Amino acid sequence: MNEREDVQKKTFTKWMNSYLSKRSEALIQDLFVDLRDGTKLISLLEILCNRQIKREKGRLKVHHLNNVGQALEVLELNNVKLVNISTNDIVDGNPKLTLGLVWSIILHWQVHGLLKAMAQDMQHQNLEKTLLSWCRSNTSGYEGVDITNFTTSWSDGLAFNALLHRFRPHLFDYKSLLKKDANSRLIHAFDFAFRHLQIEKLLDTEDINTSRPDKKSVMMYVMCFFKALQNDSADTSDSKCEASSSDLDQRKIAEYQSNLEDILTWMLGAEEQLNNCEPIANKELETVKHLFHDNELFMIELSHYQQKIEEMFSEGQQLIRSDVCDSDERDEISLQMELLNARWDQLRFKAMERQQQLNDSLMNLQQKQLDSLREWLTSAEVKICDFSNIGANLAAVKDQLKQHKLLMKQVEQQQEVVNLVSNMVVINDDSNSDNDFGALEDQLEALAERWRHVCRFVEDTGNTLHTIYNSWKILNEEEKKFSQWLTKLDRRLTEMEDAATETSPGSKFVLDLVKRLQRMESEMECQQTNSSNLADQAQILLARLTRGSDAAQEITRNLDRLMQHWDAILQRMEQLGETLNTLSQPASRLVARQEGDLLQHWDAILQRMEQLGETLNTLSQPASRSSTSSQASSPDKKEISSSETSSTASTPTTTSAKKRRLDSWRIQEWQRALDTLSSWLERVEEALGIDTDDEEGSLLWESLAIEEQQVLLEDTEADVELRKTEFEQLISQGKQIVDDLTSIGEDSQTIEEVVHTILERWIEVNQVLDERQQRVIAFLEVNRIHSESDAMTRVLETHHKWLETAEEAINKAEELPKLLDQSKLRLKSMQSQKEKVQKITEDVLRLCVEIPSSSTDSAILL
Repeated sequence: MNEREDVQKKTFTKWMNSYLSKRSEALIQDLFVDLRDGTKLISLLEILCNRQIKREKGRLKVHHLNNVGQALEVLELNNVKLVNISTNDIVDGNPKLTLGLVWSIILHWQVHGLLKAMAQDMQHQNLEKTLLSWCRSNTSGYEGVDITNFTTSWSDGLAFNALLHRFRPHLFDYKSLLKKDANSRLIHAFDFAFRHLQIEKLLDTEDINTSRPDKKSVMMYVMCFFKALQNDSADTSDSKCEASSSDLDQRKIAEYQSNLEDILTWMLGAEEQLNNCEPIANKELETVKHLFHDNELFMIELSHYQQKIEEMFSEGQQLIRSDVCDSDERDEISLQMELLNARWDQLRFKAMERQQQLNDSLMNLQQKQLDSLREWLTSAEVKICDFSNIGANLAAVKDQLKQHKLLMKQVEQQQEVVNLVSNMVVINDDSNSDNDFGALEDQLEALAERWRHVCRFVEDTGNTLHTIYNSWKILNEEEKKFSQWLTKLDRRLTEMEDAATETSPGSKFVLDLVKRLQRMESEMECQQTNSSNLADQAQILLARLTRGSDAAQEITRNLDRLMQHWDAILQRMEQLGETLNTLSQPASRLVARQEGDLLQHWDAILQRMEQLGETLNTLSQPASRSSTSSQASSPDKKEISSSETSSTASTPTTTSAKKRRLDSWRIQEWQRALDTLSSWLERVEEALGIDTDDEEGSLLWESLAIEEQQVLLEDTEADVELRKTEFEQLISQGKQIVDDLTSIGEDSQTIEEVVHTILERWIEVNQVLDERQQRVIAFLEVNRIHSESDAMTRVLETHHKWLETAEEAINKAEELPKLLDQSKLRLKSMQSQKEKVQKITEDVLRLCVEIPSSSTDSAILL
C-alpha cells in the first residue's frame, strides 16, 4: 500500500467513525479488515439512510458475502454508482476497491445534493469543478490564496483559514496567520472548524503539509466545510475586493492554464505508469488478476479525466471564440489543444491495447484452470470407484485408508483452485456474446456439481473405510484371542485323551480326568457367548460389504475355520466323555465281560479243532482220502459248512487227491481274503448308514454335518479306489474256485452265493457312495443359495424401510435434493444386484431338476 492510500485509509476511517460514534457503534480500527464482514458497512448505511437493514450473523465467508451484497444493494437503490466493485473484493480486503467504495459513499452523502444543484446553476459538468469554483469564489482577494486544485493549493493552510474567515471574519484575524508557519495555520484551521462548525478533525497536519497532499482526502474535508457553510452568507466588509474586467479575463486565462497544467501533469504520470506496467507474459493467474484490477482502476481514472479533458477543450474553444485572448494567445491555445488531443489519443490507445492483452491472457489462464480442475475431478472419480472394492484383508484396507488420506489432502489442495474458479473474472465487452456467457456458466455449474459429488463421496468413502477397518480390526483381535483359547483348549484336550488311553479301567485317575473334563465343559459354556458375539460381529461387518467380495469371503473363511475348530473340540469332548464313562465302570464287570467273551471265543475254537480232528482222522485212513473244506464266513457272519467227500473206486487216483488238496489250500486263502474284505465292507456300510437292519447307523450318518459327511465321503471314496483291485481279484478267484469245484463234481452253490452276495454289496456301496456325494454337493449348493438369498432379503428390507421413510419426507422441500441423490444411488444399487437375484433363481430351478427324487430336498430349495 502506497503513501496516498495510507492517507486515504486514515481519513476515510475518521469520516466513518464520526457517523458510527453517533449511535455508539464499535469504531473502525482497520478499514480494510473491519469492512470485510459487512456489518460496519451496514451500520453506516443505516445511519445515512435512516432505516434498518437486514444482516446475517455468522463468521463464515458466505455470511460476509451476503452482508456486503446487502450493503451494495442499498447503495444501488440510492443511485450510488459502483464500477467493478464486487462483494468478493470487499470481503477479501482489496485496498483500492475498498477505498473506492467508501469514496463513492462520501461523494453521495456528504454534499451530493447541494453540489449537484449548484453545478447545474453554475453550468459545470462535474462536482469537483463545482466545489473548486465555490472555494475560489469565497477566497478571492485573500492574500496568499490561489485555489486551482485540491492538492498543492491547500498545503500551506491559508486556503482553509480563508474559507473560515470569509464566513466568520469576526472570530479571528486572518492577516496574523500570514506570519505563521504552515503547520500552525493548519492546526488553527482544524481546531477552529471543530470548535465553531463541529467539523471533525479528519486530516492530520503531516498529511497536508507535503509537496502533494492526497486529493480525495482534501476534497472530503472541504466538502465538510461546504456542507457547514454553504447556507451562510459571506461577510465581505473586510476581505472582498472589486475586480476589474481585465483582471477577470486574466483570471479565466490563468485558470485555463492551471487546469491544462494539471491535466498535462496527470497525463505525464499516466503515461509513465502505463510504460512501467509489469509485463503480462508468463505470469500466474493471480498475478494477471491483480494486473487486470489495477488496469481497471487505471481505465476508471482515464474515464474520469476524459470528462476533464472534454471540459478543457470546451473552455479552450470558449476562450478562442471570446474577446478575452489576443491572436497569439488564441494560436497558443489551439496548438495546446492539438497536442493535448494527440497525447490523449495515444494514451487511450495504449491503455485499450493493454486492456485487451490482459483480457486475452486472463481468459486463457482461467480456461486452463478449468481444464486442469476437470482433469483432476476425472482422476478423483476413478479413484473413488476403486475405493468401492474393499481390500481382501485388513492390511489392504489399511493401505486403502492411506490412499484415501492422500486423496483428502488433494481435495484440500484443490479447494484453493475451486475458490479461485468461483472468483473467476468475467469480462463483459462487445466481443463476448450471451452464448459465450451461457457456455461459461454451464461449465462452472457442471464443475461445481462434480466437485460437490466428489467431496461428498470422498467423505462418505472415508467414513465407510474407517468403520470397516475399525470393525474388522476388533473382529480380528477377538478372533485371535478366541483362536488362542481354542488352541490351548485343544492342547489340554489332547493331553487328557492321551492320559485316558494310558489309564486302566477303574483307576482313581479317571475321576480326576472327569473333573477336568467338567471344568472344560464349563469353560466352553462361558465361551459360547464369545462365539455368538463373533458371529454377530462378522454378520454386521458382512452387511457393510459387497456379497461375494474378497473381503467378505476372507471374513467368512476365518469365521468358518474357528467354528469348525469349535465343533471339532465339542465332538472330541463328547468322545472323551464316553471313553471316561467306560473307564469309570467297576472292574469286576469289565473282567466278567472279558471272561465271557473269552469263553465264547474258546468254545468256538475248540469246536473248530474237533472238526479238524475228525477230518484228519478220515484223511488218514488207508482206503481213501477225503478233502476238507474249511469254514467260510459270509458277509452276514454265517460259516460255510465243510463237506466230506469220499472218492469212489473208479476215481482213486493220486492226481485227483493232489488236486483236491490244492483246491483246499486255495479255498482257505480265498476265505481269508474274503474275511478281510467283508470286515472292511461292514465298516464302510456302517459309516454310510447302509445296513437297513441297524437304524442307529442310518441315524448316525444323518446326524453328521454336511461338511463332515463330505470329508467322510472323500475318505471312503479314496479307500474304495484302493480296494478295487483287491475286490476284482477276490471275485475272479471265487469264480475260478466255483469252476474248479464244478469240474470235479463238488458242491459249489455256497461259494457261488457268497460271491454273488459280496458282489452285490460292493455294487451297493459304490451306488450309495455316488448318491451320497451328489446329495452332499447339492446341499452345499443349497446352503450357499440360502445364504445369498438371506443376504438379498436383508438388502431388500433395508431398501423397503428407506422407501417408507422417503415417502413420509417427500412433502419437505428441503429434503428433496438429498432424497433424490439417495434414490439414484439405491436404484443403481438394486439394478446392479438384479443379476444376483436372477442367478439365485436359476440356481434354485437347476437344483430342483438335479434333485428330483426327494420332494423334501426340492421343498427346501423352494
